[in-house]
Amino acid sequence: MISNKKEACGLIGITNHRDAIHLTIVGLFALQHRGEEAAGIAYANGKSIAGHTGKGLVHQTFNSTFKKDLEFSPSHRPLAIGHTRYSITGNNQGPNVQPLLVDHLKGTFALAHNGNFTNARELKYRLEQQGAIFQTTMDSEVFLHLIAQSKGTTFKDCVIDAMHQVKGSYCLLILEKDKIYAIRDPHGFKPLALAKIQLPTGQSSLVVASETCAFDFMNATYIDSIKAGEMVTLNHDGTLEREMIFDTDYKKRHHIKLSACIFEMIYFARPDSIVFDEAVYEFRKKLGALLAEEAPADADIVIPIPDSGNYPAIGYATTAKIPLELAITRNHYTSRSFIQPNIHERRTMVNLKLNPIKSVIQGKRIIIIDDSIVRGTTTKEKILSLRRCGAKEIHMRVAAPPIKHGCHYGIDFPDNKELIANNKTIDQIKTHLGLDSLAYLSIESLLKASTHKNNSFCTACFTGDYPTPIDVNASKEMLAIRR
Repeated sequence: MISNKKEACGLIGITNHRDAIHLTIVGLFALQHRGEEAAGIAYANGKSIAGHTGKGLVHQTFNSTFKKDLEFSPSHRPLAIGHTRYSITGNNQGPNVQPLLVDHLKGTFALAHNGNFTNARELKYRLEQQGAIFQTTMDSEVFLHLIAQSKGTTFKDCVIDAMHQVKGSYCLLILEKDKIYAIRDPHGFKPLALAKIQLPTGQSSLVVASETCAFDFMNATYIDSIKAGEMVTLNHDGTLEREMIFDTDYKKRHHIKLSACIFEMIYFARPDSIVFDEAVYEFRKKLGALLAEEAPADADIVIPIPDSGNYPAIGYATTAKIPLELAITRNHYTSRSFIQPNIHERRTMVNLKLNPIKSVIQGKRIIIIDDSIVRGTTTKEKILSLRRCGAKEIHMRVAAPPIKHGCHYGIDFPDNKELIANNKTIDQIKTHLGLDSLAYLSIESLLKASTHKNNSFCTACFTGDYPTPIDVNASKEMLAIRR
């Protein structure tokens, strides 16, 4: 359902390619779904670093003026990183756009971040006590100051020092004049993948991105995922170095377990991506198949709520042997409903964006499939519209367990008290939404859908079992508030 869950950011980086800037922007288009508030790139030529950022969608940021400026600049820039943003910590004001570009005694560098530092508030307070002056309200800036204040011998040592001080989820791309550092936190909350482009010279160009769908648009060959706790150095000449900063012994001593975000697989990642070394499309189809086994219903047709319900609905309909009908149309020319500031505007936007086809629905017993229910507000609107179309019975099947807890690792779920499953039983939700029946996928089947059989996912939004200590007073604007 067009919903209230938002991803933090998308990352893309490329080295050793004459069209690095162009390919980075192409990658950002592929990752637009991961952030619609702002976009930016930083690029280097071995001697200097420059950047360009802007609010809005990728095509709004990299407009004809930007392209004209590049045409008149003769400098060759074979390295670049890019970022699309939805704000999790910090608002969407001018300075709160990435990549962040820094000119410091330790050198000029740029940083792009996907995730959420759960100890950002305490780190910022400590850094300010030591004289740091913050220019943004983003948790990402904390990492810059940790690098600046580190006593490490080399720049890389300073980055590793900062990695040991932050907690929570992070994938980071850090651009120096002649290399890119690609970093993933020891829990592996967020995805980060590696690929290469074979060049006519026989050399390779290296690419790193939040999702593999970005590789498809530049003919890059997927290598593998950057491992949890790993730092990969992508050099300007197309070579790479891999180093496990948080190795197995470290993780055992600190009780760190792999905790990949399950919602990447359920909702956020594009279905044409491989995430956490797993095909998203196949995972979502399996969710629907398992849901059909767990929660069958007598019905005439299965209808997905586009787009997030499309792939589980295929699995459900195939397993249940019930015809699949695309009986809800999606208007692609409206903005995303969760960005609307109040409930009335969200309702209007949902009705504009999703419209049922009466001739298919009238007089039918229908099963509607969606990935999740968050607040329930927009879901209720759609159930009402299906009733108005003459649906005889409406059975809803949700391809994930009930969301009962907020996320502290980079998904902007509402506060717990706004989550409908945190306040109502399943039977109460069914009545509230006006359904004939309602069933959610069990957490056991959710994990069974994965090819990874070692329970390597974070499921805290369902269970409340957080893999790291959390700041219970955290908020989106917390770094703007003075102690």
